[in-house]
Amino acid sequence: MDRSHKPLSKHPNAHTDEEILWIKNYIKRNPNISMIELYAKLKFDKGYKRHPCSLFRVLRKLGYFKDEVKKKKPYIPKPYNTPKNIGVKWQLDVKYVPKNVT
Repeated sequence: MDRSHKPLSKHPNAHTDEEILWIKNYIKRNPNISMIELYAKLKFDKGYKRHPCSLFRVLRKLGYFKDEVKKKKPYIPKPYNTPKNIGVKWQLDVKYVPKNVT
């Protein structure tokens, strides 16, 4: 029997459902709140004991801080100028080998 390898329970260090609910409620009530203000309110009001980086990671996972996708310029091939005469753009190296050595 090949079953899914996804764990059935959360990681012990993962944010709890209650903490995620706190974060969502604060953002719902204050949509323009900065991350530092949110972290301070969670820490002093709710007893949030996690690092600010983990809060940012959860906010990014929830979709509040999305990475901007930069649009790449498409490659446009340019015509290559092939010269007609040697010495214009080509380089020709000549090695002289005396006949008595061979």
